[in-house]
Amino acid sequence: MPIQMLVQSAAGDTIVTVFNDRTDQTFTVPGRGAVTNVVIDPNNWILKNIESTTTSIVTAIPEPAKTGLRIYPNPTTETLTIDFSLSEKGSVTLSLTNLLGQQVKTTNESNLSPGDYSRLLSLRGLSAGRYTVTVETPTGAQSRVVLVR
Repeated sequence: MPIQMLVQSAAGDTIVTVFNDRTDQTFTVPGRGAVTNVVIDPNNWILKNIESTTTSIVTAIPEPAKTGLRIYPNPTTETLTIDFSLSEKGSVTLSLTNLLGQQVKTTNESNLSPGDYSRLLSLRGLSAGRYTVTVETPTGAQSRVVLVR
């Protein structure tokens, strides 16, 4: 869904249209000068409930480290193989979320050393449909959509 964002700054306002196609997304949008505020859907064209936990605006963030995420087979029926890489020692959380945003499966592993890993995730008992697999590592999180038949 296209969504307009009003980027406000001392140098002037800019309206940018972004395409929202995932549950959790990050956008990098242009602005003139120091950004003072961002207004999502300034013309109120969409139904929404916007929650803000802070009043500060993030104007730049470092690029997340790549985890080398690979999930297969996709589509699948009973088992997923999740390949990922760690660049530093730490904990990893693998989670499977349904379209309602509910976590239906989750696994945690702590104190993993840097390297490449492969894990199997059983899908037995799950309804057919679209799910999101998220791998959270010390350097960030990556998600992929999978189809369960």
